[in-house]
Amino acid sequence: MGATKTVSRLAKTPGQSRGRTAAKASRRAPARSRFALLALLLFGLLGALALGAAQFAPRWQAWAVSAADAADFFLTDARGVQVAVRGRVLSRARVLEMAGIFGQVNLLTLNLTQIRSDIAMSPFVKSVVVERRLPRSLHIFVEERVPVATIERIGVITPQSVSAERCYVDAEGVAMPAPEKGAAAAWPGSDRLPLLCGFAPRGFSPGDRLQSPPIQAALRLVRVYKSSGPGDRLPLRTILFKAPDLMEAVLEDGARVIFGMNGLSLERQAERLRLLCAFGAKAGKRLLRADLSLSNYCPSLWRVASDSSNTGGVARELTGPWDAR
Repeated sequence: MGATKTVSRLAKTPGQSRGRTAAKASRRAPARSRFALLALLLFGLLGALALGAAQFAPRWQAWAVSAADAADFFLTDARGVQVAVRGRVLSRARVLEMAGIFGQVNLLTLNLTQIRSDIAMSPFVKSVVVERRLPRSLHIFVEERVPVATIERIGVITPQSVSAERCYVDAEGVAMPAPEKGAAAAWPGSDRLPLLCGFAPRGFSPGDRLQSPPIQAALRLVRVYKSSGPGDRLPLRTILFKAPDLMEAVLEDGARVIFGMNGLSLERQAERLRLLCAFGAKAGKRLLRADLSLSNYCPSLWRVASDSSNTGGVARELTGPWDAR
């Protein structure tokens, strides 16, 4: 009985076979039509692209030529570069040489950061601004450093001699060499700048910033003395570093004045010196020595300036109402 059922289940009539085959064929027909449609669309798109490439090739060539013309539009040469220098050392030609601008250049390809860095490497340059102003203009603005003091750089030391080179220092402590055309021509009054002595600044080169506390204190004294002391009438000639907290300044008339770095402010000490000089001018006396570093006392040594009959030209130590100030 079971064998009979199995045989009847596997037996297929011809009509059933033809029906199933027709069903499969009907399912394959839409897939084939979709594939043919996609192939037709693909071939059509490729043909359109080929036709467009052939049609617009002259236009692409014209665009490439116009782009090259546009690049040439931003070309300039050294004569088209505007250079402004605030100072008397660097010339226009020297600035262009440091910037590396020779002949014709393209403004679009210039590295402005590199140009600024190359110009700023000069010890004479305090600041530099480089601006690109399209289509054909480049502007370079340079501000030079201004010396406020001089210092001697120790060179070769031999048993017979020691070579020293006179360098200039600006208010920030940056060392500068003497200009090629001479300091007198580039910096009027440079021969009257104070000389910093006793600081032993070895191993520095022009362009280095001298950051030792004694040198920075001496530069502060130069600034303060010029603004609040008798700088116009009695310029500083020498600033000597005598101790870790003391500096001795020699004025143009030979007077020696002690300044302290850890007590009273330099502004207050410069004001004391101004009062001393005003007192001496009124009393007809010339200051020889003064110690301004003490907080409540100001010892000073004077000489009668004109009439020596009363004192016999002997210097005497005086005190006055400025001592307690």
